[in-house]
Amino acid sequence: MNRRPAAAATTPSCPVPLELLALLLRSDAGRLRAMIDELPETPRAALALYCFSRYHLRRLGLSVALRCPERSLEAVGGSDGRQVLALARDASWSDDERVLREARPAAPKRAAA
Repeated sequence: MNRRPAAAATTPSCPVPLELLALLLRSDAGRLRAMIDELPETPRAALALYCFSRYHLRRLGLSVALRCPERSLEAVGGSDGRQVLALARDASWSDDERVLREARPAAPKRAAA
């Protein structure tokens, strides 16, 4: 009988296809920014938190978090989402950070009441 380890049962699965995750890992900063921005907000925030929670994907998680609205990270991860965004904004963890910060997606405009 094949049984999964207990840890596997509680570990969340990747919120994007593994092929996309692999492509993100191999992309340069400019292409990474474009690919991240193509993702809808909720899966983008989920990807940021998923990657940040794995040591070998932490840099990618911070990169993705820089491209997420705070409200999306908070909706997906609560206070953890806010903390990841704060780390992404404050850290000098990447030579490519400047590229990732450029041309951030504009916040949606609110309808006039």
